[in-house]
Amino acid sequence: MTVYVIGDVVDSRGHDDPAGVLVGVGVAVGDLGRARSAAATVGDEFQAVYADFSGAVRDLAELRLRLAVEPPSDRPVHLRLGLGLVRGDAAPGDAGAPGQSDPGWWHARSALEVVATPRRAWPALAWWLDGEGDLAADRAVLVALDSLAQRFDGVDLSLARGLLNGATARRLADEHGITPQSVGQRLHDHGVYGWVRTIETLGQERG
Repeated sequence: MTVYVIGDVVDSRGHDDPAGVLVGVGVAVGDLGRARSAAATVGDEFQAVYADFSGAVRDLAELRLRLAVEPPSDRPVHLRLGLGLVRGDAAPGDAGAPGQSDPGWWHARSALEVVATPRRAWPALAWWLDGEGDLAADRAVLVALDSLAQRFDGVDLSLARGLLNGATARRLADEHGITPQSVGQRLHDHGVYGWVRTIETLGQERG
């Protein structure tokens, strides 16, 4: 399969330095390590192409955490992400390339429109998936992750980033100047463990 991603910055003009935000997002997008290709495009948008869904979710989760914890601005930078899935062995077009006609980009654009449209009695979605085949299970993963993340504060986001990068609770406690017990309580009670383990398990199952 191939997963196409179109992302944009939420309220980029509301930051103190909109141009600096877009530069910072472009740098972060360029560091997406699991992408076949990734690039900032027009305005506040960017694109990426992945070989699998789990790799896309892991990379985009790390990107979201990076821009929330270490934003290139006066406040956290939030993203909307549309993922388009195409099955088969066709060679995907590169992110940011002109004249894109792959169906994956159309699916990604459709998914981005879903994210931008609030749904009553749903969590605020940061990402959505559209495309070919049965997508119910993968969509459920994205909804569950967003439901958990709604409860995160700034410390939770920082802990999630560290945990996803392999840090221990003791190391996280030292970095944040709190006790390991407090870290463990936050990880359990705020759903951080569940959020991180869901992403890790998704990668193991698809790996």
